[in-house]
Amino acid sequence: MRKALCLSALVNVPQIIAIVAIFAWATYGQITVSEGCDLRYLELWLCLHALRLTLMLVLQGVLYLSRSLNGRQRENILSLPLRTLRAMGPPLALLGIGFLMWIDDECKDDQHPIYKLALWLVVLNVCIALLPVLLLLLLLPLVCFCLPGLLRVLNALEEPQTPDPEQRRREIEARFPARKYQKRREQGQEDCTICLQPFEEGESVRVMSCSPMHLFHAACIDPWLRRQSTCPICRRALFESRRGDDEFDDEQVVRINVNEAESQPLLGGSRQRVDS
Repeated sequence: MRKALCLSALVNVPQIIAIVAIFAWATYGQITVSEGCDLRYLELWLCLHALRLTLMLVLQGVLYLSRSLNGRQRENILSLPLRTLRAMGPPLALLGIGFLMWIDDECKDDQHPIYKLALWLVVLNVCIALLPVLLLLLLLPLVCFCLPGLLRVLNALEEPQTPDPEQRRREIEARFPARKYQKRREQGQEDCTICLQPFEEGESVRVMSCSPMHLFHAACIDPWLRRQSTCPICRRALFESRRGDDEFDDEQVVRINVNEAESQPLLGGSRQRVDS
């Protein structure tokens, strides 16, 4: 909540100060306005915008203090008007766009400070309203075309889980041996999801023990498996211990100990009978 309040103040306070300064300059300064230039609608829009930003800052400050003092009832009362003021942002920006389009050409030619300020504030608020969409459009090419690079960067930042690289290499070869790709044999998956390239006939690939089994180029999946123990697609654990491996599980060890304990008295009793 504190970070949100600081961010809101960082964005809104300069706008309020700019509106007050431009109004003071236009009122008391020697600024000439053409006879056909009517700025009343832009002035009204700037006043509404400044009032909205001021109320938002006040409500956010009171809400922050009420949360600090554990005022749950007051917090619930203030949340509704704050959400209403936030929802008024996009319609108010559209209203500003309408006023800018409706204004006379003489005001645009004069480049009046109120016209300039309204223009910049409308552009700023439209960008803020469309910020999630803009971020998505910027990240979409990065995710689509730079996925292999991102995976390598994430792998480099994480600490390796296997202390012995040679041991992990042998385990990879034992569990997921490399084999040549055959299109008629591998049905369903035609592209490597790491490099996003299609599999070619005869390429070296590795098949994970997932359900369904996921297929990768050996050169693509090996750096991942050296540091991670899960499938990069379904996150299934790939290096779980199996029954029948070199180590016994706990249940088998308990059974062996119980059998040995039961057999020792029997062996002792049979020796006494033989001696007698």
